[in-house]
Amino acid sequence: MYSSIWARGLRTARRWHRPLVLAWLLGGLAAPQAAEERPARIASLNLCTDQLVLMLVDRQRIASLTVLADRPESSYMAALAEGIPGNQGLAEEVVPLAPDLVIATSFTDPVRLALLRRLGIRVERVDPPGRLDEVAAHLREVAEMVGEQARGEELVAAMEERLEALRSQAAARPPRRAAVYGPNGVTAGAGTMLDDLMTAAGLRNLAAEQGVVGYRHLALEQLLAWQPEVLVLEAAEATGGASLAHRPLQHPALRALRQQLVTVALPAPLADCVGPMVVDALALLVAA
Repeated sequence: MYSSIWARGLRTARRWHRPLVLAWLLGGLAAPQAAEERPARIASLNLCTDQLVLMLVDRQRIASLTVLADRPESSYMAALAEGIPGNQGLAEEVVPLAPDLVIATSFTDPVRLALLRRLGIRVERVDPPGRLDEVAAHLREVAEMVGEQARGEELVAAMEERLEALRSQAAARPPRRAAVYGPNGVTAGAGTMLDDLMTAAGLRNLAAEQGVVGYRHLALEQLLAWQPEVLVLEAAEATGGASLAHRPLQHPALRALRQQLVTVALPAPLADCVGPMVVDALALLVAA
């Protein structure tokens, strides 16, 4: 249902707090545009678009979000999603709500979207950004869809201001060797959101330095040979997730390595989707 900055290319989505956007929303934003320019009933069919809609749109204009939107273990905006009707991405759930805009992503079943269009419902698809420098444009794209360009610009400005502050903080220190080790032994190389975040945090991504591009499987022996100083994991992995995909993290050799280095655990709400929440993910990496 959603994409992840852990492995967008391989679609090995996992999970990654939430104070940043909540503070902006509670602190007040720019005045909304004229009501006639904005859709009045918006439905989202994807966890990632759920969260952008919650950041940009007043609650009374949201007809439905996915059933994941109000779950703190997966959603950055869970507190604001409480009580909004949920859906599982099915057209038959959305049609009775009479939305005038349905927002989905390129991962949403195209047959469902075609059905909604045949019924006369406006459907928009957005592609989740894969790089840090694409996040602002992504926010602006969704803000325009929902008729909240001014609010979108405020979110972008606040995000970029904090990104710049974190980059400056990181640049004042020597870089440290780091590696990502995700579900099924997947690492993140050059050209990925995680590589961008690690670079911004003043970390040397050893996978990228070794020629890895995108998300690739990494043998545990190779990870050990790299001798990273910082190991980047998702929160479930840091606590020994129980799924088969987490088996590599339970290897005695890796447990021994983790006693010698810094481990950064990225909670699900920071990693499942890409948006202003990446700033909090970057803050955790900088703190390493």
